[in-house]
Amino acid sequence: MKTYPILSDKGDFLGFEIDNTFIRSSTIIKLLQKNLNLQDIQKQKFFDSSEVRISFIYKNQNYIVWEPFGDNSRYWIGLLNEGDSENNFKDIKDIERVFIKHKLFYFL
Repeated sequence: MKTYPILSDKGDFLGFEIDNTFIRSSTIIKLLQKNLNLQDIQKQKFFDSSEVRISFIYKNQNYIVWEPFGDNSRYWIGLLNEGDSENNFKDIKDIERVFIKHKLFYFL
């Protein structure tokens, strides 16, 4: 799967985006659970108007899967508090690698 890195003005890796056209929230959760030791995974409740689709804890840091404006073509995946990214660069890259390795299945 193709990912789109998000960098700060200083060049720090803040997170990444993935296209959401062919992947659902439940698939994202399964991918993360299968490949990483996550805690406290919360999926958005039905009829919840929040743009945060999934939240989880990885290595004692809070992460989110966010869909800007609730109807964007990409999910943003990164730390809940962007200021923490400087010290957690490797952890964010671990999460990104899970998605890079994932092969999407297309119905033709």
